[in-house]
Amino acid sequence: MQEKVIILSLSEGFYDETIFTSSNMVKSPTFLEFNYTVFQILQENYKTL
Repeated sequence: MQEKVIILSLSEGFYDETIFTSSNMVKSPTFLEFNYTVFQILQENYKTL
């Protein structure tokens, strides 16, 4: 199973999907200051389980 984060952006009534994997920096068109890799996001989620 590959680690990934999917960002959905609403555009003209439809959602555009952007997939980020592994050490890619996740870029959000809404939250410009969001500056994490997929690995960092998933690591934080595992800590809270």
